[in-house]
Amino acid sequence: GYAQVEKLNWTVLVHAPTSEAYGLVSTGQRFGWIATLAGVFLMTFIVGVMGRQTSSTLKELESAVGQIKQGNFDVDLQSNRTDSIGRLYNGIDSMRETIQAQIIKSTLVESSSDLITVLDSDATITYQSPSSGELVGYDPETLLDQQFLDYVDESDHEAIRNALEHCEKNPDEIERVEYRLRTADGEWRIFEG
Repeated sequence: GYAQVEKLNWTVLVHAPTSEAYGLVSTGQRFGWIATLAGVFLMTFIVGVMGRQTSSTLKELESAVGQIKQGNFDVDLQSNRTDSIGRLYNGIDSMRETIQAQIIKSTLVESSSDLITVLDSDATITYQSPSSGELVGYDPETLLDQQFLDYVDESDHEAIRNALEHCEKNPDEIERVEYRLRTADGEWRIFEG
């Protein structure tokens, strides 16, 4: 390096060996390389650990979904994760519970000895329980997409329409109506729905 001496109009030069003059830069470069390599190693380690944890979690979830697909709904789908994988676990668990409830409900309806008829808002039959054959003599399949009121005594049509309208406006309420239904052999039977 050098320095100027002002009153004497001199310049002082200092000579040093190259290794000493650039020693700090060289040391900085060496530590920079070491720090960079350490950072890359640390990032690789973190990504590897996180990737392994994510991979094992997804394999567990895949296994649970496979068991549900086979009909085993008693699968534990609990996760302590709060990230998107945790939300995925919760979503699949919610679907599992809904499907299980629907299967139970469907099984109860299909095996019920009660006459169960589901109508849309214009009284078209959208579901008819198997018991209709035994109770009223109609094959459930032949009743699908038929107008329910075609089987109901005409004097009960208004009560049925009013009940359907009430149910449409108040889906959480139960509206009961008594009506006469014509059986396949032409008899009239009283039902409540």
